[in-house]
Amino acid sequence: MPVKENAHFYHPDGYWAETVEGAKGQPVTPDARHARKLGLYVGCTGPLNFVPKPELDDWKQRELARHIQEIVDEGVMELSDEGICRAAQRRMAEALDEASKRGSMIHAVIECAIRGEEPPYDGLLSAYVDTVLPELDGDFPGWGAEEVWVNHDYRVGGKTDLLWRGTQFLRKAGDIKSRSFTAADVEEAKSKRDRGNKYIGRLTPYSTEPMQVAANIFGQGGSLRDTIGFNLYLDREDPTLIYVHEYTADEMIQAWEAYKCVLRFYQITKGLPVGPALLKEAA
Repeated sequence: MPVKENAHFYHPDGYWAETVEGAKGQPVTPDARHARKLGLYVGCTGPLNFVPKPELDDWKQRELARHIQEIVDEGVMELSDEGICRAAQRRMAEALDEASKRGSMIHAVIECAIRGEEPPYDGLLSAYVDTVLPELDGDFPGWGAEEVWVNHDYRVGGKTDLLWRGTQFLRKAGDIKSRSFTAADVEEAKSKRDRGNKYIGRLTPYSTEPMQVAANIFGQGGSLRDTIGFNLYLDREDPTLIYVHEYTADEMIQAWEAYKCVLRFYQITKGLPVGPALLKEAA
C-alpha cells in the first residue's frame, strides 16, 4: 500500500504552513510538491509515516476482525463475504476517524490550560486538565505547549506538545498520545518499566514515538543527554487514566540517530533538498 502523505510543513522563518496558495489561487493544504516549490521544511512527524508500526498494525487487524464478527453476529445475511469485509473496513475507518478527532480535542484542552487560555471544550474533556496538570511536576509556569521550531541544518520543523525550560535550559519535552487502555494496563507498564523491560504490555511505545520526542528535543535546542523526553498517554474515554513514559538518555540518543536516517530517506524520496548536516554526516 502507498504511504499516506499526512505531513505538516513549516516555513524556514519559523511558522507552520497550515495552508499555501494553490494553482488556482485558493488556499490548499501543502504537500511535498509545494514544499519543493516554496522551500518549506517537512514537519518531524511526516517522515515517520514511512516507518513500520507493527504494534499499530496488529491492533488494526484485531479491530477489523472484531468488526467482521459484529456484522456476522448481526445476521446481515444478504452480504457476501466480500461485502462483509467492505462493511467492516468502513466501520473501522469511521472508528479511526472518531478516535483521531477525540485525540485532537484532548490535546487542545490540555494545551489551552497550559497556556492559560480557556479550554475550547467543556464537560468530560475538561476533566483531562485535572488529571494531567498534577503530572507536570516542577515549576508549572515554566511549562509551554505547542511551541513551533525549525532547524535549518536538517531542514525540518515541528511543534512540541509539552516542554519545560526550567530557569536556564530545556528540562523536559514530551508528546501527548491518546489510546484505549485500562488501569491494569497502567500497572503492568509501570511494573515492567521499573524492572527495565522494553515490552511493557499495551502501553509499549510504538517505534516512532521515541523518535518524535527526540526530534522535538533536538529541535528545541535541548540536550538529548540531559533533557528528559517522555510520552504522556491518556485514555480516550476515561480522563482519570494516565501513564507517563520517560525515556532514558541512551534511548533518546538512539532514537535521534534512527530518526536522522528516516528524515534523509524522506527528503531523498520526495525530491526535497537534504539538510546540510545530513549530507555532512553521510560523507
